[in-house]
Amino acid sequence: MDTQNDTSILGGELGSAGENDSDTNPYFLLFVNGEYYGYYRWAARSLTGKNNTWKSVQLHNGDDVQLVRVSVPVWVSEESSGYDSTRWNYIFSDYSVLYRDSIARITMQTPSQTVHIGDKANFSAAVTGAGTTNRGQTKSSENITLFISNPSKTETLSQPTHKTTATTDASGNLKYIFREHGYYTVAMFNVTTDEVGTKDVTNIETPGEYYSLYVGDYAMVYVEDVSDTAALLTQYRAENLAKAKAYFEQFHDYDFTSENYQALTDAYNALKSGQTSATSFKALMDAFDTDYAALQAAGANALDHAAIIAALRKDLSYLPDDLATLTTSDKDLVLEIQTAYAALNYYQKSLLTAKEKATLEQLAKINAAELKEPVTVTVTITQPALPYKTDSGSPNYGWPDHNKILRIKADGTTTVVSKASGKDLAGVLEWSKENVAVGDTLEIRRYLETTEDQYWLVWSTDNGTTWNRTTAQTLTSQHGISYPGYYLVQLEIPKTLQTGDTFAVQLKMVSKAKYQQMFETLDEAEITKLKNAAIAVVEAAFNACKQSEYDADGIASLTAAKKTGKDNIQAAGTETAIKTARDNAVAAIKAVPKAKSSIVSTDKTQYNSGKTVGSVTVKVENTTWKEKDGAPITGTLVSGEYALGENDSMMTMILQALELGGYTWNGIETVNSDSYKTTYIASIDQGEKSLEEKGGAAGAGWMGTLFNQRWKWCDTAGTT
Repeated sequence: MDTQNDTSILGGELGSAGENDSDTNPYFLLFVNGEYYGYYRWAARSLTGKNNTWKSVQLHNGDDVQLVRVSVPVWVSEESSGYDSTRWNYIFSDYSVLYRDSIARITMQTPSQTVHIGDKANFSAAVTGAGTTNRGQTKSSENITLFISNPSKTETLSQPTHKTTATTDASGNLKYIFREHGYYTVAMFNVTTDEVGTKDVTNIETPGEYYSLYVGDYAMVYVEDVSDTAALLTQYRAENLAKAKAYFEQFHDYDFTSENYQALTDAYNALKSGQTSATSFKALMDAFDTDYAALQAAGANALDHAAIIAALRKDLSYLPDDLATLTTSDKDLVLEIQTAYAALNYYQKSLLTAKEKATLEQLAKINAAELKEPVTVTVTITQPALPYKTDSGSPNYGWPDHNKILRIKADGTTTVVSKASGKDLAGVLEWSKENVAVGDTLEIRRYLETTEDQYWLVWSTDNGTTWNRTTAQTLTSQHGISYPGYYLVQLEIPKTLQTGDTFAVQLKMVSKAKYQQMFETLDEAEITKLKNAAIAVVEAAFNACKQSEYDADGIASLTAAKKTGKDNIQAAGTETAIKTARDNAVAAIKAVPKAKSSIVSTDKTQYNSGKTVGSVTVKVENTTWKEKDGAPITGTLVSGEYALGENDSMMTMILQALELGGYTWNGIETVNSDSYKTTYIASIDQGEKSLEEKGGAAGAGWMGTLFNQRWKWCDTAGTT
């Protein structure tokens, strides 16, 4: 067994501490009679007791045992790196919840006909879940690579060590051209880089897709010789050159930097030279595989003109209308735009408007090093003694109390210019910060234990003439613990201030009664308007309930909930109280149970409809093509009222009704979640019977009706 130290695997270069040791301490998936038995480490064989997991496997005479060597499924964990920071670390340990749905088998279909040198041999692959949680589920069969051995003169299994450039398309199909005759051992593996699973600092787990856990398949293929290899050389030389020419000529010089366009040209010329000089069919095709891959690699460096111009336009949108108002705060933006504009080639500049070019030319003349300093002022915060909480709040959001000066750029990114928090604010009733640039943002956050008397934190910037509410926040820790009691305000330092001015903020607590008086006081006309609107909402909720769906007790409960709600609304004296009474009444009405329901649940279908939001009547029938005329299925196929989910469309409701009725569609043998991706019904099937388009008549097809309005003919279009 190969146990060499392979530093190319993820984590293999880290050494003994925390190393991915899948190379020197092999890992295996174990299958017995096609059934997954678990994940085993080679080194565990020498352990004692329950640590020797190999001894827990019981095998019987005649069992089909398959050991598949794999690399340990690496995952990534977000961990705390400070009071308010985290970092991501690779973890090389067994964490099955993140990889178990990736365990699968590749089933390969080899060419059904005799293969000769030069044939475009057809291979296909299917991928099926093989783990305990995904057994039998269909997975994507795209991007699976064909491997082949050297040809053998005898029908003997060999090592398929040659990775070809042939990979499967979205349907799981590929073609490969064999270059020599003989017996080949062929295999299929998915060598796509694993999309590793993650667990963030709040313990939210996101499973990955581990293509390395797709168990490959192998077979033997015999390739017969051909008599006229010269004809093959001529044919494929022409095909290869035509394919390369088409790829090369789709580009222009302005699609690359000058260096990269030269690299593309060199790769193309090298390919042509290799095709011209090849004297054997194998040499011709091997050279093309290598050289065409190099050509594509060079082509991958093509410039994305649309993305480049879009990024430049986005930066331009952040500039002030008057470039003369730019300050040193804008230096990074100015330099970024100047650099981007200077890098544009003639074609990219032709994509700009005249106004954009004029702005960019004007900006190009500005010396970013000579931008003027912004106007700066002094910021002060005064407050009485506040009812601070004594704990440290949510550990994921830093010190609970802080004064921050933030620079929020036009693109939304935020830089902390200065910060005072924790001990810096302990017992401080007056705080000040000098040289704060106008346009920056002052963020104040306090973590408070509120009462009826000290109910809400308010702020003022006009010496107490006007008081405003702070925003209440509840912050959650990585362990899901909620921390209410945060109060936040963000204020932009007015750009109208001049150097030497002071931006003064006052904080204070107000009682609940004062809070309602300050922020919920309404005149009688407004109170009456709010009450009438709230009562209308309650009436609408009551009227939306079909009385026929409730028994006598239910109707009495509905009526009582409506009356109580209306009485509470009339008794309310503030906007908040009115809204609370309204919401409570609507909730009470909705909570009254119905007597019975004839609605068919769709929970057992293969489609995830999400939260139920209503119901819809679905009926599928064949009343036009008669049994006497050869119709395989006639009359009503399905009919009923079905639960409607938030993820449903007209098409998914039809398909779910069919599935529940024992039907499939479009030739599908077994319905799964992918079956619901169809947008077109070509046939409805029941066992060997099929009602399909053009059955019974040349223009026949399925017709849909939505609310008694004919919507489309299914022989020409689908539905969503």
